[in-house]
Amino acid sequence: MTACTSIRLLAARAAGHGKLVSAITTWLLRDYTAAQSVNPAQSFKLSWQSFSGGTATDCVYVTIGKAFASPQPTVPNALPGTATSLVIPANTLAPNNNYDSYVSFYHLLLSSNLDESYLGLAYRYSVTEFNLSTAAASTTPLLLTKLSWSGHTLSFDVTSAIGQSLIVQYNTGNISSAGQWKTLLTTTNTTGVVQVSDSANTTNHYVFYRAMSGP
Repeated sequence: MTACTSIRLLAARAAGHGKLVSAITTWLLRDYTAAQSVNPAQSFKLSWQSFSGGTATDCVYVTIGKAFASPQPTVPNALPGTATSLVIPANTLAPNNNYDSYVSFYHLLLSSNLDESYLGLAYRYSVTEFNLSTAAASTTPLLLTKLSWSGHTLSFDVTSAIGQSLIVQYNTGNISSAGQWKTLLTTTNTTGVVQVSDSANTTNHYVFYRAMSGP
């Protein structure tokens, strides 16, 4: 993991002028160890130390190889300079892979001291470069087991890899029709086994259930 600072000045046809911020300090990750074994089937929260003096008008830009990037600086939904984390959605990264990654802080200075048709932009940035690695794909299959009936409640277990996001669905009609499947439960399996109960569909002649990897 390395860090560096740099200054860039951009202007159209003529040089703008303005005052840049003071020296930028090294910027480091809070969870570098966790970033060395990311489960790609789960969302991952990447965190970094707050930037001293960072304001909402500054920008943070994060890239994880070519697989993920936060909104670029200067666009309306860019991360503000006060941000200290973001979430990489589940299934964004490939399993068993290494990504050259960067967290960059930009202090921007727009100058209007030019011709009316042009705008000058000066910026200073600090970059932390690091490697993010994903774990191998889980070999634990999704299984529905231990079906039981008690009163007006049907229960069963779903087994999967620990930490896997799950969607459990039911179908009281045509199982070949995707539109007939309804979501019964969305959860994360924190122990390896999730117990599912259904007391709403007990009057149907038949009910089909399935479990899938969640987002």
